[in-house]
Amino acid sequence: MKGHIHDGAALSGARVFYELLGFRPGEPAAPGPEGGSRRLYRLDVPGPGLPRPA
Repeated sequence: MKGHIHDGAALSGARVFYELLGFRPGEPAAPGPEGGSRRLYRLDVPGPGLPRPA
């Protein structure tokens, strides 16, 4: 289910910015105080000795 994208996120480009940094969208979070949708973002970080993603 996709909720309303908060206008601030769309205007600031925060979600696109996180994805450009390599974060991937996670599960939805509870709505913010203004009622807009929120989402957790995750970053896969390789451990020692593991290859880095290309």
